[in-house]
Amino acid sequence: MIVVISTLMVSGVGIARIGRKLRYLNMIVLVVMLSVSYWFVVVNRPLVLDITRDPSGLQVISELTELKAPDSATIMSPWGRRHFALSYATQVDGIYPGWNILHHAENWSQILERDITIYTNTDSIYGFGPDWWTNVLGYQPYISSAGYGWIAISRNELPMLVDNKHTIKLGNNIYLQGWTFNESNTQLDVMLCWSTLVPTEIDYSTFVHLAVVEEIIVSEQLVASSDHYAPIENWRPTSSWNTEEVVCDSHTIIDISRSDYKYIFAGMYTSTSAGEFNQLGKITWVRDDNGWTPVRE
Repeated sequence: MIVVISTLMVSGVGIARIGRKLRYLNMIVLVVMLSVSYWFVVVNRPLVLDITRDPSGLQVISELTELKAPDSATIMSPWGRRHFALSYATQVDGIYPGWNILHHAENWSQILERDITIYTNTDSIYGFGPDWWTNVLGYQPYISSAGYGWIAISRNELPMLVDNKHTIKLGNNIYLQGWTFNESNTQLDVMLCWSTLVPTEIDYSTFVHLAVVEEIIVSEQLVASSDHYAPIENWRPTSSWNTEEVVCDSHTIIDISRSDYKYIFAGMYTSTSAGEFNQLGKITWVRDDNGWTPVRE
């Protein structure tokens, strides 16, 4: 793109100088330049629109409102169509103009010394996940969920941004420290913040289940669910947790109405190669006049 534009500019200057000597060429030069410009726009317009309207880029843009980031934030978005779409949204459309969209080849160790927290998409784990960050920074950073589809990364322990802060024991020295339930007409967003008193070598999966009954006996009683093979969509396995470090994990369930469920269940489990599930523990909430209240078991 830059080479083409530079070539056109140089060619235009050269033709203009010739036109000074041959006056009749001025009109020809103008027609040629307008024709080339029109051709350039027509040929490249589909590519530009394809990049800026790419579904993956639009998905990222639609998730911006869920990102718990300040007005001025640094975003790591690996090179690619999604990066270009996100840059277009912030710089051209004016969505979050205070955000700085940077690619993966930046000096992230230096950037994290300047910025307290940086953000990246959860699906950048394919190529730019926890191991990549550890190699780039030279240490294991703190990682936590920043909302649906987003990850917060920092040199320091990240704050627990939830509506309810209350400690509930799950099992194996793992505790729920706080939670937030955000409901809309067709979607439930859940943020669960966990910690462990003793490091574990076991990798637990996390779940959020919805039901109209207090105890799910058969699968037909399960209204909807969200499961992560490891917390934060595999970004922070429980075996990597530090003692008393708070790790927040977000779950989103769509196409669900408030009237469809009365109970929310959350917890952790392990699975075997034979397809068996061993539940570590489960925490239950029931809907009442005050919202969602944990059920004492």
